[in-house]
Amino acid sequence: MCGIAGSFLHPLVPPDGVPPGMARALAHRGPDHFGAWQEGPAALLHWRLSIIDLSPAGAQPMVSSDGRYVICFNGEIYNFEELRQAVDRASATRRGWRGHSDTEVLLEGFALWGTELLGRLNGMFALALYDRERQVLHLARDRAGIKPLYCWEHDGGLLFASEAKFFFQAPGFDPPVDAAGLAAFFTYAHCHGDAHVLGGVRQLSPGELLTCAVPAGGGPLELTRQRFCPAPERRPRHRSDEEAARDLRAILTAAVGRQLVADVPVGVLLSGGVDSSILSALAAERMGPESTMAFTLGYPGMGADFDEIDHARRVARHLGVRHFVCEATRDDLISDIERLVWHYDEPFADAAALNVFLLSRMIRSQVTVALAGEGSDELFGGYRRYQLEQALRRLGPVGRALCFVAATAGLDRLGFLPRRGAVLLRAMARKGSAARYSSYLQGELPIDLILKSEWCRPLPVHPAIESGYPDAPDSDPVGRLCLVDQQFWLPTTYLEKSDKGAMAHGLEIRVPFLDNEVVAFANSLPDRQRIRGGSRKWILKEAFRERLPAEVFQRFKRGFGVPMGRWLRRELRDYYAEQVLSHGSRVATYLRMDTVERCFREHVRGARDYSGLLWESLVLEVWLRHRERRFERDVSGSPASQVPSAPGDSVRLRVPAA
Repeated sequence: MCGIAGSFLHPLVPPDGVPPGMARALAHRGPDHFGAWQEGPAALLHWRLSIIDLSPAGAQPMVSSDGRYVICFNGEIYNFEELRQAVDRASATRRGWRGHSDTEVLLEGFALWGTELLGRLNGMFALALYDRERQVLHLARDRAGIKPLYCWEHDGGLLFASEAKFFFQAPGFDPPVDAAGLAAFFTYAHCHGDAHVLGGVRQLSPGELLTCAVPAGGGPLELTRQRFCPAPERRPRHRSDEEAARDLRAILTAAVGRQLVADVPVGVLLSGGVDSSILSALAAERMGPESTMAFTLGYPGMGADFDEIDHARRVARHLGVRHFVCEATRDDLISDIERLVWHYDEPFADAAALNVFLLSRMIRSQVTVALAGEGSDELFGGYRRYQLEQALRRLGPVGRALCFVAATAGLDRLGFLPRRGAVLLRAMARKGSAARYSSYLQGELPIDLILKSEWCRPLPVHPAIESGYPDAPDSDPVGRLCLVDQQFWLPTTYLEKSDKGAMAHGLEIRVPFLDNEVVAFANSLPDRQRIRGGSRKWILKEAFRERLPAEVFQRFKRGFGVPMGRWLRRELRDYYAEQVLSHGSRVATYLRMDTVERCFREHVRGARDYSGLLWESLVLEVWLRHRERRFERDVSGSPASQVPSAPGDSVRLRVPAA
């Protein structure tokens, strides 16, 4: 796991070398080594976080043995040993390997098979590979979208980077605020695809290959976009419950085994819920309980919705693993908000990003790699909205009638409704299945009430939802929605959140549920093995029921939450007013401040929960201030050292200050 950046037909690096500020720009992603390579139209920069092959033989940018290809790569390839053997079989004239890194395998595989290699990879990656002979640059992002990769076209050239704030290091980068990006942010609390607040910036889609070529005869930059692998698809397969559970145990056990391979210590994020507990159990079986370190974050005194320490502690004791507990408070948010927003590049308002940020800082004091449970809900049917849609489908004409009543009666506009009830009724009032499902994912208010008219751009339903959830699917609506979320919601929210929050501290997060084989298995499940009798992720629970305490499978599912609603009413109330509602606030240029002020007053007095909108406006305000400074301030923190715990015990630790 590392940071990458570079350019094609753009004067990114001056002739006298990489400026110090540019060399430091993404150092938090790769604190172990910085490397640069430049030739002709291409420049490649790499910040290394050493995970596999810690020797100089794994340093990047790396040149192929035949001298033709140069690569800078961020991620891990989990089937690299198999690919190494395939390279050896296919190239009898090779003179051996310089080291044992997956980067070298990737590079030599590309030299043999070209872009066809990308479809063979099982891993997470964002990469740039330059063909010196043809003067062609290839950029690619893994099929699940685990690793980020941004690009910006300007004046006949192109820049790319793991984080968009790197572009401020380049001459000529002064993008306007983009109205479509603002609409995306205030609709879904994040940017995605081509909709970014930094005008002209976009992110490669999961599974995308972008090829850049020198224009013939001095024409414009030649860009070709294509998928290097098929989009995920449903392939239902009939299995008995016993067979499905057995297959899942074997496939997920193998995936965890692949992702525990590293030349540095590996840990596990443990919340005490289904996904993290299963990963902790499998890691303990593979490494031994005494060698397995599990990490938990909680907000003591904030109730079960925000403090899962006791649940995680019981799982850790059951497994006998070494358990580290991180306690956080609202003071951590106040002290870290500038740093948090800086690391997330563009406005990103999932408040749980704070959890990832704080927990990752603590984890990095002990290990360099950690396993996390992202992707399980989107594969195995873990969200309540899946059950709601399943129920509406089963009701048939009655379900459609209920939606019609909600739309015509305006029930979604009743002010006294709790937040979840308002979300449900608003969704039911939307016309069409895709619009209804999109509504579940959106904020409290429509954007025309939030953004000033000159900045308001209607946002269509995302294409992945529109095409993936038609009004009358033939069968298995849950399976269809899982596919929709794998392509849209997962890469733009949870994977973005875990990558940037962890890499802020040089921590690699691996996600075994998104292993190629696990994804293919999950997308072959019928709905009855995803949700049964009101139990979500039924087959996952069934497969591992005997390895964990019963309470793990009986607990009500809770997200990785932050008590933002309470904080904005109490501890953060004055801070919010000073930042957003003061005379010099930057957001006043874009937002309808009458709406923001009204929502703030109603939220503070407890009339209605507007924590989503209020947090979004606060994040945007801090982000706009960073943008004014061209993200020049280095606000990355450094991990602190802690004393290891004994097997089976929990050590209560405070989150270290930056």
